[in-house]
Amino acid sequence: MVCCIFRLLLIMWVLMAGPGSGVQATEMTFRIIDKDTGEPVPSRCLIQDQDQSTYKPDAKNALLTEGSRYFHCEGIFKIDLPSHRKMTLSVDRGLAWVPAEQVFEVTGEGRLATLQLSRYINLFYNRWYSGDMDLQTPSKNLPMMAGAADLNVACRAVPATATQTPELKAEFGVLHSPGMRATSGRDWAFGEANVIAPLYQMDLPETAFEAGVLPAIRRGKDLAGFIDVVDPEGEDVPAAVALGWVDTMRVVGPQKSNAEIWDETRVESRFKAWYRYLNCGFKLPLSAASLAAEKGELPQDRSGFARVYTRLQGSFSFGNFTEGLKKGRSWATNGPLLSLGINKKDPGETIDIAAGESISISVGARSPRPLSRIEVIFNGEVVSSLPISTTADFTVKDFSFPVPESGWFAARAFEKREGSASTVRYAHSSPSYVQVGGVRKVDHGAVEYLLAQAGKRLEALRQHPEAASDRIQQMIGWTESARQVYESLLK
Repeated sequence: MVCCIFRLLLIMWVLMAGPGSGVQATEMTFRIIDKDTGEPVPSRCLIQDQDQSTYKPDAKNALLTEGSRYFHCEGIFKIDLPSHRKMTLSVDRGLAWVPAEQVFEVTGEGRLATLQLSRYINLFYNRWYSGDMDLQTPSKNLPMMAGAADLNVACRAVPATATQTPELKAEFGVLHSPGMRATSGRDWAFGEANVIAPLYQMDLPETAFEAGVLPAIRRGKDLAGFIDVVDPEGEDVPAAVALGWVDTMRVVGPQKSNAEIWDETRVESRFKAWYRYLNCGFKLPLSAASLAAEKGELPQDRSGFARVYTRLQGSFSFGNFTEGLKKGRSWATNGPLLSLGINKKDPGETIDIAAGESISISVGARSPRPLSRIEVIFNGEVVSSLPISTTADFTVKDFSFPVPESGWFAARAFEKREGSASTVRYAHSSPSYVQVGGVRKVDHGAVEYLLAQAGKRLEALRQHPEAASDRIQQMIGWTESARQVYESLLK
């Protein structure tokens, strides 16, 4: 009997000690601070010992995600760790910060440990704010994950084809948190496009949108929602763009899953699809999203892995951020940091010049990893490529460019790919528009391509089994109107 009691007490003591059985647990307090300000900063953390065993605080001190070795904190957390063991705390905080590590030993007495994080570049100094327009994590987790990734805006789009449970239908709208953070949980994914933050909850069917996404996009616009095209090659996208319903187009980041591996061929294909619309004369800025869930070990499965930056001219808010995106004062990336100035103006601006006049271009990129190339694009073609130094982490070029005709300029940068199993890291700016002598430039080849796509879609709708229904007839009317827009561009 005494033996059984002793065994029971021993088991209870080991369990109370937590990981590293046989040693007593010691409470430690950690502070992760901004090196410049000394203030705690939200971060993504990993604690592991020499045997690669990982440790997490309890849920009241951090955000824990099932299946992940990492946890997120607001900058200060307490944790019980086995005494007399050497540990490593690894911390990161998005693209603009230098990851940091600290090795420490748990002495048994408990202590306060401080780790300093430094900015790789201070984008906020020039009022660049970042956003991930589609995270696949519960809405209640968005504020913490946004802070830990140094995101100012985070959105979560729920697939409209999912079973609409009461919980999903009751998702909150836009919330503002301390530290210039805003999150949106009232967003819906309709395959080819996302409707972000409509003023009121959208009425969604219980089944998939089989006929197309135009009704959802139109409804989203009516509710003052932000329309972000996810698939630039989607069948209803030509109509939505021609009708003026699209705010941005996802040029950086996956379309369906964060597990997608993108090589440069696939990235170039997306570029070309976007460039067609620009070459038709549509002013169509870019966006970015990661689809991260923060559950696995994939490098891209983290908040803000793909993100878009926009420069705000007023105070920060979700509305001002999306307004900046609509105006095209933006660039997007999943790795390199990019800058472009046309006549010292941000992307999104329209610059009027006389025939024969030149413009000044300043373009640069920076990355902690080796860059492959930096390119300036004019009307979809590379007109300048920058030499890359292997010894510098920042490359910039200033030059004058004689503009032969009206059109648009943009910049893009690629990092050297780490291997076929890794997704390519790149950045792209939204366009700047140059109008020569008051004449608008339209590429008839691009117009004819999109006109043909709209015609194919129109024929498919007319052959739809429910073509006589009010809904399909409405889509036919919209698509026919879009086709007429493309025809007018050829005149």
